[in-house]
Amino acid sequence: MISYEKFDQLDFYGFVLFADEVRTFDGKIYRIKGVRGQRIDKKRFDQVERQNLEHLSQIMYRAKTIKSDKYGLIGYRKKRYQQIKCVKQLTISA
Repeated sequence: MISYEKFDQLDFYGFVLFADEVRTFDGKIYRIKGVRGQRIDKKRFDQVERQNLEHLSQIMYRAKTIKSDKYGLIGYRKKRYQQIKCVKQLTISA
């Protein structure tokens, strides 16, 4: 059983298991698919960039807010150098 309490640090496994959408500090929005993320925001970019998938570890370092379809907002940080904190209690049983 994997569990994250409120205000725990959200790590890579938490992203993979719970995150569905990530917003970065530069305003980009990514839809998480496994360990990859696809850019979905409305800002102007070419078709090639839309089809490219980025690895989740690269997106994690730029992440500001993390959302889940099931739980809503699950994590955030205010400044780039801070750790990503969990805002809800998350539990998944294996």
